Amino acid sequence: MNNNLYKITVAVVVTFLLVFTGVGVTSLFDNNNYVSDIESFKSSKKPLGDIIYFNEYTHTVFLGVGTSQICKPCHEWNEIIQEAYISGLYDFEYVEMIEFDHQGKILNKKANEWSKYYEIESFPTSIFDGDFTRVVGNYSEELSDAFDSSGNREVADIASNITLSWLGDAKIQVNITIKNNEDTQYNGYVRAFISEITSRYDTYYGDPYHFGFLDYALDENISIDAGEEYFDSIIWNGNEHEDEHGDDFGDTSKFPSIYPL
Repeated sequence: MNNNLYKITVAVVVTFLLVFTGVGVTSLFDNNNYVSDIESFKSSKKPLGDIIYFNEYTHTVFLGVGTSQICKPCHEWNEIIQEAYISGLYDFEYVEMIEFDHQGKILNKKANEWSKYYEIESFPTSIFDGDFTRVVGNYSEELSDAFDSSGNREVADIASNITLSWLGDAKIQVNITIKNNEDTQYNGYVRAFISEITSRYDTYYGDPYHFGFLDYALDENISIDAGEEYFDSIIWNGNEHEDEHGDDFGDTSKFPSIYPL
C-alpha cells in the first residue's frame, strides 16, 4: 500500500485499568503543541465550530475495538464509532485493534494478543473500560447504554499527568506520572496505545480506519502505595517496530492538520 496517499497523524492514547475499577485519560498532538484538554481538542475539530456537550461521566471511557480488514461489518462499525466520537455526546477515547489483514492472516501480533486476552470470538467486538461491558457486532443501538454504564461507574481516585514530546524521525517520548489518592494500594496496569488518527490500514471496503493501533509505548503492571506516585518515561521509536507484513512504522509523522478524518 502506498502510504503517500494520505498523511499519517500520531495519537497516543493512555488508559489505566484495575481489576475492579479504572480510569481512562488521553493525550494527543495537534498543531505542534501538546493538547491536554481533550474537550477543547474535540471542539476545535468539530465542523463549523459546533460546541461540544459531554455527558457528565466520572471519567473518560476507554474503548478498544477488536476488528479485522477481512470483516465487512467492521467497515460500518469503524464509521459508527467515529461518528459517536466527533459528536461529543459521549466522553470517550478509542483505538481500533486491527488483528487480521485482507487475507485473514495476522496483521498485528499485539492486537492478536489483545484479542486473545479478552477472548474475542467475532468481529467487531468493542471492549469498554477493560471489559466492564462489551458490544459484540455492529449494533449501534447498544452504544448509548454501553457508554453511559461505563462512564457512570465508580472509579479509583487516581490523578495522572502525561507529557508527550515529538523527537522527530518517528520517535515519541512519553512521560507519565500517576498519583494514588486512595487509602489503599493501587494495583493494575498501564497501557499507552500508539495509534494513527488516519490509519495506514483500510477496512474491507477500502476506507482508512480511524485511530488504528500500531503498538504500545507502555504495557506493564503497576503497584502504587497509598498516597504515593508512579513515574515512567519511554521513547517509542517507530523504526524499531513493525507489523506482521514486515513493514515498520518509521514513516509515522506528526502532521498538524487532522480534520476532517
